[in-house]
Amino acid sequence: MSSAVAAPSLTVALIGNPNCGKSTLFNRLTGLRQRVANYAGVTVERRLGRMRLTDGVSATVVDLPGVRSLAPRSPDERIAVDVLLGRRSDVPPPDVALVVLNAHHLEVGLYLLLQVRELGLPAVAAVNMADETERVGLAIDYEKLSRELGVPAVRTVATEGAGLDALKEAIAGVRETERRPPEPMPAPLREACARLRTTWNGAFSDTELADYLVEGREAEGASVELGECLEAERRRLAQTGADVRELVVGTRFRRASEICSRAVAPASRDRRGTWTRRLDGIVTHPIAGYAVFLFLMALIFQAMFRWAEWPMGWIEGGIAAAGNVAADALGPGDLSSLLRDGVLAGVGAVVVFLPQIVLLFLFMGILEDTGYMSRAVLLLDRPLSAVGLSGRGFVPLLGSMACAVPGVMATRVIPDARERLATICVAPLMTCSARLPVYTCLIGAVLVERTVAGVASLRGVTLLGLYLLGVLSALTAALVLRRTTLRRTSTNFVVELPPYRWPTWRTTGVQLWHRVKTFLVRAGTVILGISILLWFLTQYPKSGGSDPAVQLEQSLAGRAGKAIEPVIRPLGYDWKVGIGLLTSFFSAREVFVSTMSTVYSVEEEGDGVQSLQRRLREERDEATGAPRWTLPVGLSLLVFYAYAMLCSSTVVTVFRETGSWKWALGQVAAMTALAYGAAFVTYRIAFALAS
Repeated sequence: MSSAVAAPSLTVALIGNPNCGKSTLFNRLTGLRQRVANYAGVTVERRLGRMRLTDGVSATVVDLPGVRSLAPRSPDERIAVDVLLGRRSDVPPPDVALVVLNAHHLEVGLYLLLQVRELGLPAVAAVNMADETERVGLAIDYEKLSRELGVPAVRTVATEGAGLDALKEAIAGVRETERRPPEPMPAPLREACARLRTTWNGAFSDTELADYLVEGREAEGASVELGECLEAERRRLAQTGADVRELVVGTRFRRASEICSRAVAPASRDRRGTWTRRLDGIVTHPIAGYAVFLFLMALIFQAMFRWAEWPMGWIEGGIAAAGNVAADALGPGDLSSLLRDGVLAGVGAVVVFLPQIVLLFLFMGILEDTGYMSRAVLLLDRPLSAVGLSGRGFVPLLGSMACAVPGVMATRVIPDARERLATICVAPLMTCSARLPVYTCLIGAVLVERTVAGVASLRGVTLLGLYLLGVLSALTAALVLRRTTLRRTSTNFVVELPPYRWPTWRTTGVQLWHRVKTFLVRAGTVILGISILLWFLTQYPKSGGSDPAVQLEQSLAGRAGKAIEPVIRPLGYDWKVGIGLLTSFFSAREVFVSTMSTVYSVEEEGDGVQSLQRRLREERDEATGAPRWTLPVGLSLLVFYAYAMLCSSTVVTVFRETGSWKWALGQVAAMTALAYGAAFVTYRIAFALAS
């Protein structure tokens, strides 16, 4: 009987500061019962999950973007506030707010919790990462903290799953709590908000209006008209002698500080804190810090070449064996050629770089998990500020080293609209993982392996140089944009430094698998489709002869390459390279390697990247008989791929984030012109030096 009755359900809004462990807690609470989509009308990601509470009540958990306050200054923060206030038609109004607090930075999280309480929404506080504070001797009295806050405060360690049952019990206990009236404001502020409501009633809450009086018209969602009204109220308050910032911000911070002083006992001995401060003195030092950063980056790229060599060889051997089995089973003919020279040679030419990509993502995940990345953000805030960006831009730019698509989407955390747009424009210049197969293939083809200074690989040093080229180019482009089209405005930058910790291998492994899966899905869909299409374009129309070179030249792909050869000839490229450039333009950068593998597999049997590199080195100019793939040609092509916007997914994402094809297509045109000019200069200089 009871099973036929539907269990009651409620909506829980999960909110917290960035880097408080909110996403890890969301994954623990919901397990695999979650779905990801976008909020209607915007590209901000929406994550919903199902959770079963202790008394059988089911709950929908809404994982909101990380915010620092409820005065929204970015699209992410605007979405979080709208969900909390029940303004989104695509998300039910929340019944409970689950506010995640970083125990190591409790006072900062309490500021956000006090803002949530001002809305009158029933709330539960999850004091996360509690184990880290306990290691340094800090003791939190959770009962006293609950009394001071007026909401249940639960100790949690999301990485270990500790405190989840108590957290669910607390959520179930407050679901029947009536919404309390908002906290009373000081009289001058209350009167100012009342006057603003006469014009903007229903559009903004009193909490938002009060915060906008402090933040100004740059706040997300504040129109020019509202900005003028806010400015008038600020002048009125100034005439009365009221300090708006003190009334709004100072009151909350004093209250948060008082709560911490009563509920948190200071550590008697903070050996770990002393050790952390000493280490921070090195990794954030204006000289030693950059040396440590460059050393870590160089170590990663050397490992990518040295450690990945054996597994890459195993993958190559497996692909070659599969090709031989297919050829023996199917015999000669188009079907055999399609499978061997199209599918296996094309997809395999990209999949073989999987070990290098795994190592790159693994090292980046470890650095992030240990707490070093937050130090890198702080360290790089100064050089980024010099070009008109802030430390907030480091995370999107770093994300673009994996893929420009999530990197561009990550710019939503930047509150200043002009800085956000500038970061979007320069993010594709960062060296993404899609460039890695192209770089590795070309470096191995035109550079002889040798040791530099007795310790470093020349190929590894070259790869590091290409990554640095991307970084320097992005910073230079940002400087130009912020001094011309997108003039900079002053912004404040705040970052909390988490304590150093050992990596959580489960979390690192999940993130690594997600990124690797994305790469493999792309290889199994986009690159597979392009490889099959390219095989047909190189096979048809039939030339009628048996010479594979003639067949390639007279095919549709060959004719397309011949058509653009006059344009790319000044860069040192022939029509075969033109085929690779065309497929890259209409799909993605890494397709160049599979294209070259398919093109050269048509002429001669063989499989694997090493075989492709050997063919490139053996290729001769049809007119002079000289080597076609010389060092100037290889360097020119490397520079071209360092700058060219060869990713249709990124173009679409830029359009969605900016809402304008003008910026998206303008970015394509500007980067293509930059790539052509830089490749031309590189080829001419390298050719002159080699002569």
